[in-house]
Amino acid sequence: MGSWYLGRKLLVDMQKTSLLIALFLSLAIYGQTLPEVLDEERQGNAFRAVFYNIENLFDTLDNASVQDEEFLPNAEKQWDSRKYRIKISNMAKAIRSVGGWQAPELIGLVELENRKVLLDLTAHTALRSGNYEIVHYDSDDPRGIDAALLYNTELFSVIYSKPIKMRLEDVNTRDILYVKLLVAQKDTLHVFVNHWPSRRGGKEQSEAKRVKAANILRGVVDSILADNPLANILAMGDFNDAPADKSMLVLAGASSAHSLTNLMATMPNTQGSHKYNGMWDYLDQLLVSPSMLSQTSGLGLKHEMAYVFNVDFLVESDDRYGDFVPFRTWKGPVFIAGFSDHLPVFVDITYR
Repeated sequence: MGSWYLGRKLLVDMQKTSLLIALFLSLAIYGQTLPEVLDEERQGNAFRAVFYNIENLFDTLDNASVQDEEFLPNAEKQWDSRKYRIKISNMAKAIRSVGGWQAPELIGLVELENRKVLLDLTAHTALRSGNYEIVHYDSDDPRGIDAALLYNTELFSVIYSKPIKMRLEDVNTRDILYVKLLVAQKDTLHVFVNHWPSRRGGKEQSEAKRVKAANILRGVVDSILADNPLANILAMGDFNDAPADKSMLVLAGASSAHSLTNLMATMPNTQGSHKYNGMWDYLDQLLVSPSMLSQTSGLGLKHEMAYVFNVDFLVESDDRYGDFVPFRTWKGPVFIAGFSDHLPVFVDITYR
């Protein structure tokens, strides 16, 4: 209790300054007019939906049912309580700053170990003022990493939720989290939080796994839109593919009236949310259903675009390839007290 008390006291002070830091440094952000977007008040007619891959947010406890040995105090990384508190604090600072003057109302997260880390994130940091409840299920992923959704209870209520299981090549992988929300007691929003199979072994060699994940999600989306063509759908996630790749075109291709629109598809190809071998790409994406573009069902895009949140404190110099790179938690086994190897993405959505 003593260590958490000291940590919370420090975080109270950080909360007072973190948002101002993000705003003053926002000239380094990707996306048109993003500083102005951050300054806008959203009260009354809009909410901000954020997605963030938070890069291995594990607790320090050994869970015999998952492969979490890498993140224990006696492991090579010496993942102890001090490093865990720094990681939690950094994640809260990044997420809170994405909201601008207000905490973001809807937050999709991936690469987290369990509900405990979510409770620490929402109860003991600058996020505790966001009135968040948690939707989370333990997945069958061997490492135990899951997806979650945080939602502001003053605006949203949960109608239904479930994990969509995926078994690929006889191996269980991360679930797709499905949450059906009621917005302002008026409009229904279907949210899918995704973390598709990685490119381990090579992009082409692993592509079939992500195509299968895309078809699983597409089947659920089709059933929703078949029942209600005006349904509001938001699919967010780290898809481990780019907008023009085969798996993403399963969702956003032009072959069906039920296709989603990928808001990252028209973003500059010199930018992105993730960098690998000197190349930026949009692995983190936001997709919406047709009704949200036409605003025919109560929910719509406020700015008709999405944004990558890239401020100075989330990046560092890329000494190998030039430019800069996301400021991550680790360099190999060395703890460098950064944030994540991905940048957050967000979209503003209007409601009645």
